[in-house]
Amino acid sequence: MGRLNYGYDSRYLLTFTVRRDGASVFGKDNKYGTFPSGAVAWNIHNESFMQAHKDLVSNLKLRLSYGVSGNEAIGIYQTLALMSSGSLAMGGKSLTSLKVQTRMGNDGLKWERTSGLNVGLDFGLWKDRISGSVDFYKTNTFDMLLLQRIPAISGYADVWTNIGKVANTGIEFTINSKNIVRDDFTWNSMLVFATNKNKIVDVYGDGRDDIGNRWFVGH
Repeated sequence: MGRLNYGYDSRYLLTFTVRRDGASVFGKDNKYGTFPSGAVAWNIHNESFMQAHKDLVSNLKLRLSYGVSGNEAIGIYQTLALMSSGSLAMGGKSLTSLKVQTRMGNDGLKWERTSGLNVGLDFGLWKDRISGSVDFYKTNTFDMLLLQRIPAISGYADVWTNIGKVANTGIEFTINSKNIVRDDFTWNSMLVFATNKNKIVDVYGDGRDDIGNRWFVGH
């Protein structure tokens, strides 16, 4: 992982990160993935035009970030074909034999990726007596790792594959208050509100539903 941080006059902040991850659960040509991200922030309360309000506003920061992350959450050896074993009598001995292939392999299986955009505002009032944050986010997950049901005529029930695209959109709001602050007694409060909307954007790239797997576009 590599990261670059830059700050100017405690007002403008920049962070850029690139990480490269590897996972042995994927096919031999897809074990590694590269995931970049970047973020900028503006400390508005440090601007000269805010000095007249410093007794009221103790913190005000605007944030914007975008990045790509990866997911490898499948079990080991899931990309490999699996054969059933049995016993075979030969030459007066009982030998172990491989009978039929019971699981379909997928050498092309690769990282699931999620791209995310986040816009946020941090605030503090009266020396942070009241503080909080508001965040809006939108993420798109694609090349999803899904155990897809396939027609029985193929000889298999399912196979791990990279398909589909899912979108998440939401808002998160947090507010903290210091109601009472004394040497022998402190009372703080926190209020959190969050909402999220999740939907399938696409399954196979053609905008059609997959009825067999109960995946419906737009739901």
